[in-house]
Amino acid sequence: MVITGWEEHDDGIPSTLAPKFLKSTAYEALHEALLSKITDGTRLGGAPYWLQSPDEAPKKAFRFMGQLGSSYRFPTVLNGSELQDQERRGPDFGDAGIGYIFLKEGWDRPKTLFFWQCM
Repeated sequence: MVITGWEEHDDGIPSTLAPKFLKSTAYEALHEALLSKITDGTRLGGAPYWLQSPDEAPKKAFRFMGQLGSSYRFPTVLNGSELQDQERRGPDFGDAGIGYIFLKEGWDRPKTLFFWQCM
């Protein structure tokens, strides 16, 4: 499968709140209406949707770059013109897991960290 396009969406989370998504106490203090904007789907940027504790995230100088959900939705053309979303199974990160991608800049070359959580 080849990705030939990407839809841009804004999750409505201000970048100033990004650090609050990386510590349990700050994360748990966020308003439920704000947290409800975050989904478990695949994304680049935005804020992470945690299945377990945000304390598992890397600290200091790492920033959240994206997440890979356990399934994907693809718009598919049916009958020549009609678009319909079809869900496909994605990578297996355990029981309905999510893989998280973090980036650390400021070195000779960027460093990345990838880990996952599952239900």
